[in-house]
Amino acid sequence: MLLTAHLLTGAFIGKESGSIPIAIFLGLLSHYLLDSIPHNDGPDDGKKIVDGKYSKSQYILVFCDLSLSVLIFCFLFIHGSLNLNVVFGAVGAIIPDLMEQVYFLNNLLMRSIFFKKVLFFHNFIQKNNRVNIYLGLGIQYIISLLFFFLII
Repeated sequence: MLLTAHLLTGAFIGKESGSIPIAIFLGLLSHYLLDSIPHNDGPDDGKKIVDGKYSKSQYILVFCDLSLSVLIFCFLFIHGSLNLNVVFGAVGAIIPDLMEQVYFLNNLLMRSIFFKKVLFFHNFIQKNNRVNIYLGLGIQYIISLLFFFLII
């Protein structure tokens, strides 16, 4: 799943949770639930990346996804819908991707058998739920819109 879908789902959970620890925990669980839904993460999704390099279109998709997430959270802040529970629910929802995608975190965590198993589980869920790019991105945009409107 793209960042926007995870963040908005976690933000909604945080809004409804009433507690920062619960928001983080349920946001984290939501990540795995969303990743179990058939989806597609862009042009390079499911392909073996050569020399750690993604295609130009994959970088554009990630840039647009990050930009959209920032704009949405700015809107939520201006709208008055942003509080600590919302923020921590969103953070909890992206922890698995941070563990995997942030290079120094990944290297540090891979020294632990527990985190190796967590990352293996995360990759297992991701790799077994691929659909074509249009359906896969469409599913994510519907999820994102649903939770956006539930937050505001």
